[in-house]
Amino acid sequence: MSDSDTLQVSINGEDVEAPHGRFVDLRMNKEAAAVAAESQAKERLSSTQNELSADLRINLLDTVRNLKIGRAGKIAVPLPKKSDGGKQWKLIAETTIENGRRLITFTSHVSVTNHLDVPMELYSKNNTNLDLFGTVSPGETLNLVVPLLFSATGEIFFRPANDKCEVSFESLTWHQFTHQMRQVIRCDLSEDTTQGYFFEAVVLEEKVREGMPSLSNRKHR
Repeated sequence: MSDSDTLQVSINGEDVEAPHGRFVDLRMNKEAAAVAAESQAKERLSSTQNELSADLRINLLDTVRNLKIGRAGKIAVPLPKKSDGGKQWKLIAETTIENGRRLITFTSHVSVTNHLDVPMELYSKNNTNLDLFGTVSPGETLNLVVPLLFSATGEIFFRPANDKCEVSFESLTWHQFTHQMRQVIRCDLSEDTTQGYFFEAVVLEEKVREGMPSLSNRKHR
């Protein structure tokens, strides 16, 4: 992330990396802080919220996206890359407000919630290989990482996190997701492939505003 006209990410003006799973403190510069203080003195923040602009650099793609940070909500941010299946890479930027602070979280556009009674492993198919997204415990949600999610086919495979079952023969393909779509998934038992562990996957769609923030490329030596 980089300094913008309103936000300061570091004292010395250098870019700051946002590690996975951790928050990075952003501070308004003096001019923006003065404007915000004057606005809050006139009206309550709940009825009037100043939007703050921040430059966010995606290190992997060496790209800068400009996002408006203000009201709580989600926006889909396109990235300058396409999968082998022709799908435009993107991520979701979600702004929440807690105790007067704005929290910005970046995730992929597909997450999986486990309503079963066993932990589940999720896999992405890369040619003939299966790459592990991660393991999601009962009652928890796993955001699927962007590089694995944007495989050529967008397939997601499942396996109970034990030694009793194989990876599912069927897969879910997020390219074909529709709201409330249902699909039965079977994982064969390792000791007897004539039997299996069955469960139903249900797709729930959430409408998210598409964003087209400004783009610039940076090259570093």
